[in-house]
Order: sequence, then C-alpha cells, then structure tokens
Amino acid sequence: IAAHRAQNGTAAALAVAASLGPYGATRADRSEYSGVGHLDADALYAFHHERTQSVARAMPDLFLFETISSAAEARIVCAVARDLGLSRVWLSLSCADGAFTYGGDRVADITAEIDSTDAIEAVGVNCTAPGAICSLVRAVKSTTAKPIVVCPNLGQHGEPEAHGLASG
Repeated sequence: IAAHRAQNGTAAALAVAASLGPYGATRADRSEYSGVGHLDADALYAFHHERTQSVARAMPDLFLFETISSAAEARIVCAVARDLGLSRVWLSLSCADGAFTYGGDRVADITAEIDSTDAIEAVGVNCTAPGAICSLVRAVKSTTAKPIVVCPNLGQHGEPEAHGLASG
C-alpha cells in the first residue's frame, strides 16, 4: 500500500495506518471488552507478532494497536513493536470508565509504563463511552508527553447475541 502510494506520488501529508485489534476481537464473543485473558503470554505474543509481521510487509506508515483492554496485552504489543523494530506505533486502550481498562487495569499505570517505549509514538483510548474520555485524557496526559489519540463510541457493548454473534 505504502509502496503504491510512493510510486504514484501521493501527497506526503497522507498516511497509511495498519489497524490491529486485540486478541479478544478474534473470538467473536465481545471478549475484547472483558479484558479476560484467553491465552498465556507466549501465545499472545505469538499472535501479535505473526500478524504484525505479516501486515508490516505492506509497509504502512504507522501501526495502530487498538481496543487493548489490559496491561498484559499492552506490554506484549510493546514487546512485539520493539522486537520487530517498528518505529511508529500508536497504542489505544479500551476503557470501562474514566480510570480503568475493561481488564481492570489503571490506565495511568499502563501509559506510565509504556512511556519509555520508543516505538510507541502516541497513546490513547478508543471504544470507550464519551463520558469517560475527559478523565482518561487527563490520566494519560499526567503520565506521558506523547500525543494522545481518542476515538470514543457510544460505550454500549451489550451481549454478543444482540449483535448477531453466537455465544460460547
């Protein structure tokens, strides 16, 4: 994608972002909003490493890891970014309220921990109720000077069956 853009002289102001969601989203049971771990750390690392490496072949301008709902998965994303030598990564957390991820981890603790990860260029929140955004931005801003990205939603995650997804 990025190579095609370069060959065709597309304006430099445009960027191609590779969007990579959490492992929970692959389960089609809305577990990306529960923060419940279904894999051990090694398997979760392998999951993120394999698909990030595959997507990297398209040479996107940046990688957006979004809807990350736990500190454990955020750490793994940071490790994958480091190990693959990525230089432009945005990490966005999915939050249950104005202070905590769906996994129950304090957002400020996560962003403070990843602040020193050079590959992480920006941090933020997504798939989070609009009413929680201001508190979350303040929490993130208190722990990092990195740019903050925000993409709220209605904050309604409901039950899988309500979205046409099979449970279990």
